[in-house]
Amino acid sequence: MIIYCIIITILFLLLSFLYLRLRSDVRTGERQIEYIQKEKSAMKLSLPDSLPALRHIVEMVEEQRDEVMQMQREQRHKDQEMKEMISCISHDIRTPMNAIIGITSLIRYDAGNKGKVIEYADKIDTSSQHLLGIINEVLDMSKIEAGKTVFKYSDFSIPDFIQELDTIFRSQIYEKKQTLTITKENIRHEWVNGDQVHLMQIFSNLLSNAIKYTQEGGEIQLLAEECESNSSVYAKYRFLVCDNGMGMSADFKDRIFDAFTRAENSLTNKIQGTGLGMAITKNLVDLMGGTIDVESEPGQGS
Repeated sequence: MIIYCIIITILFLLLSFLYLRLRSDVRTGERQIEYIQKEKSAMKLSLPDSLPALRHIVEMVEEQRDEVMQMQREQRHKDQEMKEMISCISHDIRTPMNAIIGITSLIRYDAGNKGKVIEYADKIDTSSQHLLGIINEVLDMSKIEAGKTVFKYSDFSIPDFIQELDTIFRSQIYEKKQTLTITKENIRHEWVNGDQVHLMQIFSNLLSNAIKYTQEGGEIQLLAEECESNSSVYAKYRFLVCDNGMGMSADFKDRIFDAFTRAENSLTNKIQGTGLGMAITKNLVDLMGGTIDVESEPGQGS
């Protein structure tokens, strides 16, 4: 009887505990339901206030998406440029390399003929210089694109600089029976401070192109003019390189400053070059704070 009462008491306590736990769970569930309902109400009340923020987030996401798509397009464009670069470089390097290899074989065959050996050595020197020029242009372009071009400023004379250009290119002008006319106008400040080495590279590219793309007996002009300037520190100069050579089409004129760009026709294909000279020139002029433009018509010079 006592055991029976104890069992009933235990069952009663167990049922009471379960009932209280159940009531507690119900109350907890009710509180959660009330909390959720309150949150829903708060969300409904705050939704109109959140719309501007949501719009801003959407706009940011769309901007980021556009930026990523633009980066992808630019990367594809760079990949295409890289393929064209490799193709151009491979072709331009192969030409002088084949010449050097071929002439070396001829030297072995004519080793006993001193005159022939000297002739072959001169041709090897020409091909080697051409090959070195290609390598230098590629390295210069790589430095520019990597932002590693270093400018070194020093004092130099504008008339002496122009005279040095005349000395460098006079022999090429003579070989093609061309005429080079140099004009200096209003040079009030003869001595300037600038990067003479890179300026020499710029004008060497311009004059070299003028000579290459102008027929025998053609005319080339170099004008150096000091323009008006309101600055007491900086002088402003205008340089003009003109020729009466083959000129260029309007389509090519728009692309002349792009890397590895060359006019493709029966005349220009015979002229050696990587198509980097004008791209390097344009980048150097921009980095030095100047501007460069081109005017040309087919058959009328540039």
